[in-house]
Amino acid sequence: MATTGDRRKRLRAMLADLKMPGALEAVDGVLAKVDSGTVTAGEAIELVLDAQIALLSQQPTAAGRHALLASAGRQDAGAV
Repeated sequence: MATTGDRRKRLRAMLADLKMPGALEAVDGVLAKVDSGTVTAGEAIELVLDAQIALLSQQPTAAGRHALLASAGRQDAGAV
């Protein structure tokens, strides 16, 4: 049977493999809440995913960056 520490390490490795830095930052705090009984497993999953979504919503998308660069290029071309 896996210990709590082993499970935490596996979860952290999985989140890193999935490139989920927001969830990775939140997982220890969320699991501490699970350990103390203040949140259920389902609530814990929701909290971890919410942390990832919050991080992603703060970052511009690749399409948004491309549009920004393209508009900057059009403005530069007009200045010539």
